[in-house]
Amino acid sequence: MSTAVEWRPWPRDPRYLVGSDGTVLGLSGLPIGSRRKDGYIAIGCRNGAVRTCVLGHVVVCETFHGPRPEGMEAAHRNGDRSDNRASNVRWISRPDNQADRIGHGTNGIKLTVDDVHAIRAALAAGASRNELAARYGVTPGTISHVRVGHSWRRLPARQGE
Repeated sequence: MSTAVEWRPWPRDPRYLVGSDGTVLGLSGLPIGSRRKDGYIAIGCRNGAVRTCVLGHVVVCETFHGPRPEGMEAAHRNGDRSDNRASNVRWISRPDNQADRIGHGTNGIKLTVDDVHAIRAALAAGASRNELAARYGVTPGTISHVRVGHSWRRLPARQGE
């Protein structure tokens, strides 16, 4: 069952039309936007000689859910950074957005508490940063941050300890 796309002018610049399916039409009337390396859709906008870039989910939120309330962020319900449908994006607080990201697995954290304990033990036993980075799918810099405490500073005890 397909649903008709609802089109509205973007409140910041009504020359751009925004569809409830997350599509943004540029000044030419054609869809605009490109996927960034991090998965978000970037919308290039022009006002005379001034060019700006706005994230697509922000454009859709402003158009279908009103201006950004103070202290709120645009967030994706399903965790898919490229799914900018009006029904999938909303304004939420930073703590709620962070909780959503943890729930979706999109918070960028690749290591578990047990991984960090194992990495620190392996480093103490003489393992190399490069070897550990390859084993855990992170960069050698991440291993260094774990080693010196820049990340995982307050490490909880392992299960059963």
